[in-house]
Amino acid sequence: MKKIMIVATATAILSTGAFAENHDVVNSIYSENIQWEESGVPGAQFGQLWGSTEAEDAAWLVRIAPGAAFPVHGHSNDYWGLSLQGNWIHTGPDGNEVSLTAGSYIFQPAVEWHADRCDGTEDCIIFLDFDGVRNAVFPE
Repeated sequence: MKKIMIVATATAILSTGAFAENHDVVNSIYSENIQWEESGVPGAQFGQLWGSTEAEDAAWLVRIAPGAAFPVHGHSNDYWGLSLQGNWIHTGPDGNEVSLTAGSYIFQPAVEWHADRCDGTEDCIIFLDFDGVRNAVFPE
């Protein structure tokens, strides 16, 4: 329930026109103090916001450069993804693409194949809140 409230609150704030006009949304949520780590996908990095890497309480940012993409993959746990910047394209297991711009969010159930990429001219910054440990598995 706490995770749903965090995502709902962040979405409400980001969706408020006055907030977006008067604040640098991305810099309000993360700073240069985040330790970015390579994801294994060229042009994509993870930054841990809080929690323990091995625990179920961690929250993450993903930074994807324009044109970079995560190939088809799945996760052991559900996650909520909130787009903070850019044009994040999330491709579901049925092949349908959803374009997520700042303030848009999506629920990704565990064990479903999906893919992600960043379209446009600016980095995509995505807040991910997993319902458990963050991991990724790829089809063989």
